[in-house]
Amino acid sequence: MCLSHHQKGFTLVELLVVCGIFSAVVVVIAGIFVSLIQIQRDIILTKKALREINYALEFMSRALRTAKKELDKTEPCIPYGYNYYQASNDQIKFINRNENNECQEFYLQNGQIKFKRPDKPALSLTSPTVKISQLTFFLQGQSQDDNRQPLVTIVLAAEIGNKKLHFQTSVSQRDLDRKY
Repeated sequence: MCLSHHQKGFTLVELLVVCGIFSAVVVVIAGIFVSLIQIQRDIILTKKALREINYALEFMSRALRTAKKELDKTEPCIPYGYNYYQASNDQIKFINRNENNECQEFYLQNGQIKFKRPDKPALSLTSPTVKISQLTFFLQGQSQDDNRQPLVTIVLAAEIGNKKLHFQTSVSQRDLDRKY
C-alpha cells in the first residue's frame, strides 16, 4: 500500500484559525448573555420600585381624598377651617374622616415616605432600596377663605440604581367644600 502525500485532513494553521473563530463567537455570545442578565436585573429592580411607588401614591391618594375640614377649636390637628396643613413642602397633615377623624401625616424622611398616626410609630410606605429624592405637596383650596375645592398635587422623584423616575398625581377632596 502506498500512501499519498495528499491525504485529507486539517493542517495546524487551519485548526488554529477555526479555534480562534469559534472562541470569538463564544466570547460574543457570552457577552450578550451577561448583558441580557444585567438588563433583566435592572428591569426587575425597576418593576419592584414602580410597585412600591404606585402603592405609596395610591395609599396617600386614598387618605387625602377623605380629608375633612378642621372645625375643632379646642385641640386642633391643623389650623381651624383648613382641610390640609403644611409645615414644609415635603410634609402634609390632615384629618381622615374614614379613620375616626384621626389626625394623619405624610412626610419624607431619609429617602423614605413616612405615614404618621397619633400615638403610633411612623410607618414607611417605601423601602430603603427605593430612594425618594423628592416628595412635594402643592395645595389649592386648603383654607376656608379661598372658595376653591381642596386639591393636593403630589410630585415625587425616586432614584433606582442610576435611573431617576418622576411621578405626579392630583387628588381632590371627596366631599364638596362648603362654608361652615
